[in-house]
Amino acid sequence: MQRCEETIAPWLKSGYSRGLKAYEIDESLIEVDYGTWSGRKLSSLSREKMWKVIQDKPSTVQFPEGERIKAMQKRALGSIMRALEDKKNGTHLFVSHGDVLKAVVASLLKIKLDDFQSLVIDPASVTVIDFDGSKSRLLAFNDTHSPIAPMTKMEKSTKMLLGGGARKSRATKR
Repeated sequence: MQRCEETIAPWLKSGYSRGLKAYEIDESLIEVDYGTWSGRKLSSLSREKMWKVIQDKPSTVQFPEGERIKAMQKRALGSIMRALEDKKNGTHLFVSHGDVLKAVVASLLKIKLDDFQSLVIDPASVTVIDFDGSKSRLLAFNDTHSPIAPMTKMEKSTKMLLGGGARKSRATKR
């Protein structure tokens, strides 16, 4: 969680966060418990027999003395669902680690957990999903350049998006 806090700290100190009423640190969003794999270099881990399974069928993996990838996905999704229960409408910001975010995005977009490795989420990137508790729409993915504020003010719609899905912003005229 320390790396996540360090990543979001500059934003929290900026004027961009002035609409933030509160935040909490949710242990359900911590990194995967990699067990005995923690702290080892990827170059070393990639030579392990289990590496291919992690890449091809991660839903079956439990790290030695660590966590199942499927269990990590379930706990992270639980955090999102609890946030929606607390505040159904509005914008929620979740900060976590790449594998956790990829597993959540995969689930919300109905991508099989075994295919989550095809997603790339870079450090300090932003992914925006319009989610009503059952249906999801991807508005931005792995973005490191676009301002996100306009996306959080977009009109929410329960209708299917057609022809690219252009939506109006809820910003008021001046």
